[in-house]
Amino acid sequence: MVFKCQSDAFLKEPCDYGSLNEIPVIKVIRRADKAIHITNHSFSEGEEVRQKINWERRFDHMQQHSGQHLVTAVIDREFKYSTVSWWLGEEVSYIELDTPKITDEEIREAENKINSLIRDGKRVSVEVYTEGTSEEELKQVRARGLPEDHKGDIRVINIEDLERNMCCGTHVTNLSQLQVVKLLHSEKSKRKDKTFLYFLVGNRILNRLTGCIEREQKLTALLKSNPVQHPELADKLQKTVKILNKNVQGVLKDLAFLQAKNLNDTLPVPAFFSLHRKEAEPDFMNTFIRELGDKGKDIFLFLSTGDEKLSGNIVLYGPEKIVADLGPKISELLEGKGAGKGNKFQAKVMKMANRSKAEAIIKDYFKN
Repeated sequence: MVFKCQSDAFLKEPCDYGSLNEIPVIKVIRRADKAIHITNHSFSEGEEVRQKINWERRFDHMQQHSGQHLVTAVIDREFKYSTVSWWLGEEVSYIELDTPKITDEEIREAENKINSLIRDGKRVSVEVYTEGTSEEELKQVRARGLPEDHKGDIRVINIEDLERNMCCGTHVTNLSQLQVVKLLHSEKSKRKDKTFLYFLVGNRILNRLTGCIEREQKLTALLKSNPVQHPELADKLQKTVKILNKNVQGVLKDLAFLQAKNLNDTLPVPAFFSLHRKEAEPDFMNTFIRELGDKGKDIFLFLSTGDEKLSGNIVLYGPEKIVADLGPKISELLEGKGAGKGNKFQAKVMKMANRSKAEAIIKDYFKN
């Protein structure tokens, strides 16, 4: 069996993987009419090698590529939307259509017609035109032109009663081998008046369905409900969480007010004050500073929210010189990104586990 190479600009099908004398082939690229096999092992000139293909990968590419030809042909025939490019992804593929929009109704209609042709078992065949074939003979062939470095014969893929397409990719021999095509969704392309249409073919649909069923079973166990009710229950849970979070933040604001009042009443006035609330949002720190009032300008505050070991937010507040001296040091220690202005420094940090070390730096600062 021959390895399929990848053409950088013309072919959107990834290369084959496999082995040469059990040595893994890590990539195959095309240079004009030559396939260059790349391995981590050298071979002697003239050495005889046995090629093995990763058939699972090859057959997946055959299904997706022939499926793309079929999708392109049906949409062009039914709606006159031509395909200007396509991409074979590792999980999902897409074609780029020359239209600003394809409707849901058109997608459903195209999908029905595509799968009807698969059930009919239309034959897929290959025609090879020798180098030098006249343009007149190739007029009925769908093509976007040959690569500039093309050499040798021209290969045309035929789908019985549907289309002929110039192509050097790998393909099935009968549409029935595609099993089924699912058109997923569309979205606007980055190019003006173009649309992406995403699709799955054959075994990829089975793999996606297996994943969906596994997730559905887990959700059924968690929600203790019929799968039909999952969207409704998920929506209900989201709303409940929002309400609870709003209530918690309200309680935390009240707590910030009380803790600020306690600090205001503390005598003698401390040189610095440290406070962390895991469940609070950054607004908690601003509320605390606001409620502390003018005294907050005399006390150095080290406030933080978020996970005690991972990421969170910090605010340093107090005399400008102290904030300027300690802000960058503490931010660096906590692996943060932030900035200061006047008597306030704030940052998003990634290593809250170092908070106790930051407190030690502050204590040492005030000892000196």
